[in-house]
Order: sequence, then C-alpha cells, then structure tokens
Amino acid sequence: EISECLVGSEMCIRDRMKILHTADWHLGQSLYGFDRLDEQRRFLGQLCEVVAEERPDAMVVAGDVFDISMPSAAAQRVYAEGLLAIHAAVPEMVIVIVAGNHDSASRLEIYRNLWRSHNVFVIGTLRRLADNSADYSAHVVPVPGKGYIAAVPYVYPHNFPPADGDRQQAFFQGLEKAVGEMNADGLPTVLAAHLAVLGCDLTGHRRMQNDSLGTVDYVELPTLGNAYDYIALGHIHHPQTLHGSDGRAAYSGSPIAVGFDERYQHGVVIVELEKGKPVEARAIGINDPRPLVTLPSQPAAFDDALAAAREFPADRKAYIRLNVLLDKPLPSDYNEQVAKALEGKACRYCTINVTDRRRSARANALPDVTPEQLRQMTVGEVAARFFAAKGIPEKESADYLAMISEIEKEIEEENAQ
Repeated sequence: EISECLVGSEMCIRDRMKILHTADWHLGQSLYGFDRLDEQRRFLGQLCEVVAEERPDAMVVAGDVFDISMPSAAAQRVYAEGLLAIHAAVPEMVIVIVAGNHDSASRLEIYRNLWRSHNVFVIGTLRRLADNSADYSAHVVPVPGKGYIAAVPYVYPHNFPPADGDRQQAFFQGLEKAVGEMNADGLPTVLAAHLAVLGCDLTGHRRMQNDSLGTVDYVELPTLGNAYDYIALGHIHHPQTLHGSDGRAAYSGSPIAVGFDERYQHGVVIVELEKGKPVEARAIGINDPRPLVTLPSQPAAFDDALAAAREFPADRKAYIRLNVLLDKPLPSDYNEQVAKALEGKACRYCTINVTDRRRSARANALPDVTPEQLRQMTVGEVAARFFAAKGIPEKESADYLAMISEIEKEIEEENAQ
C-alpha cells in the first residue's frame, strides 16, 4: 500500500540517504497554566528552515507529537500548518511520524490517507493481518532510490502480537527480517521507534529519572535489531548517542525544553547514511524564544533566590522557576514576594523548586513538589510517589503503576469519543 503511493516519485540511483531525526514535540503543552503554542509554532518555523537548507531525503518524527492524547484544536492546527509548510519546502521528502506514549494513536491516524498525498506517513498503531499476526509491510516506508524506514509506534510490551516467547522481541525480529527482504538493493535502512532503551541517559527527564517510579518499560538495544544503519529514537528528552551502538542508535531529544530540569542544548539531528560507512550525524540547535530558566542554578536561601529574580533582565522572555534550599519554612506570603520581584518583567513565573535539608534521607530521595507541581502530575506519578515513600520495592509496584497508566489512557480515549 505504501509502495504504491510512491511509484510516481523521482528515483535516485545513489545509495546514500540523508534524514532529519526529531521527536518529542509535545505540541499543546501547558506549563504551569501557560500556553506554549507560540514557542512551538516558532520551533516548527525553524524546522521548516532547516529542511529547506538541508534538503533531507526523509524526516523522522519519533513520537510524542502532542503533549496529551486529546490536544486542543489550536494545537492540532499548529501541527497541520507546520507539516504543510515543511512539505512545501521539500515536496519530495518523505515524512514518517510514529505515535508516542503521549499521543492518541487513533487520533493521530485519523487523516493518514489524506496526509499520504503530501508524502507524510503516520504510523499510530500496530498493523495486523486477518489472523492477528503482524503486518510488517505496513510498517516499512520506502524512500525511493535511497532506503527504507521501519516505523514502530509506542506499544506496551504485552500488546505486541502473540508469539512464542517474548512478544516484543519477536515483533522486532520479524520486522528486521521483512525490511531485509524488501531491501534487495542493499540500500540504507532506518528504524524509527518511541521507547526507552536500557542504559539511556535520563538527565533532566524528571518524570522518568527517579528509579523508584517503576513505570518505564526498558528495552535492551539488541532487541531492536542489528542490521539497521541507524535507529532513530524518541521518548527520552536528553539528546544522546547510545553507548555500545557504534553511533547507530540515538535520541534526538526534545527540540525545546519540556521541563525545567532539561538543562542542555536542544535541537534536531541531521544523519547521513551510506552502506559500509560510519554514521555521519550532526546536531542543529533550535532557538527557544522563551526558555525555561531556574534562578539561581543551584539551590539557595529564599532571600537569595528572590534577589536573583529581582536582577533578572526586565525585557528577557522566559519561564522562571526559583530554586530554594530550605532550613526553615517558606514565608506565608512567598508567592506575593515573588510576584513583586518579577512585576513588570517580560518573564513568566511558574513555580518554586524546593530542596529541604531537614527531610529524612528516604524522603529527600524523592523530588520535592509544590502545590503547583502536584497539579501538573498524573495519577500514576502520584501513586508512584506513594509507593516510593512507603518503601515498596519497584518490582512489587511496577504492575500496579502500569495498570494505572493504561487505565488513564483508556479514559482519555473514551472521553475523546
């Protein structure tokens, strides 16, 4: 079905493929009540400029297009307008999008047939044949004359098609075999997937950083396959090339920071592939017009943090989080004091990050949360904190937390209908 859509595309005899790897856009994110669509619209504008300059053969979006499974109409409009502009910049470029755990797979796929007319291929769900086995061909997108992209959306391990032994491993083995059979000319191949690989660097990814959460299904790198020239991953916001992959597997990271703890360069990755040669990858930074700033960078007394807020440039647009080290309770009017310190400035105050040195060692291992942060947490995250605070081992709480996560998503899906 996919191959037929590309029959009329211009073919190229060169066996070198250039891709743009990006992921974790989280369009429609609300940060402590602030709408971030303006920054996200500008990111898509920058992405369009990168595409026009680099002219890749394909762009891979490795999941978490939206921040929630029921994005607003405004967020969906930004997504559609951004994709149309990117397609117009390089119409022959193939665009492959997979669903992430934040996306509604069915919602993302609603207009997939319409998107194909613009060279956009959306893979939101696992495709199956009549006998319930995997339809691998529906997960492979050819890039004419250049290579193949195998696309796998976020899937809970137990939702892969039935198989002897490990379902997830069997699926990836079958997919790798199918790609090999289609690739008779020995062109470069790419796997695009949204998942967490064991041993990845979670720096700054606060929702996944605490080992006690137990909600992350990690996959060992060899499970994904050994024959791909590049594995384009999404899910982890910290850009990185995975250790032990010989440069073949990487997370592009989120293009702009999603949380205050993501204190590293954000952007997209340009990857050039040629059979028999090492991967050539280079990061291209994205300028966030309203970055997330923590004041000061290290925890300090409330009065010192307040002074840093007063000194923050009045004309600088940013989201602000104060970083406070407590040895006594916060003053009852702390919010009023912060508001006064930032009055008339272009920045937006979000929250206070509290480190309380009076806490016990076990309690201090959990990230402190303010009421504002608590309102941003999911039911699963609150439950995870409860289990961790009670000292319940991860292996005992993991199944409960996985069920809570699935129930939350099912409720969102039902509400969307």
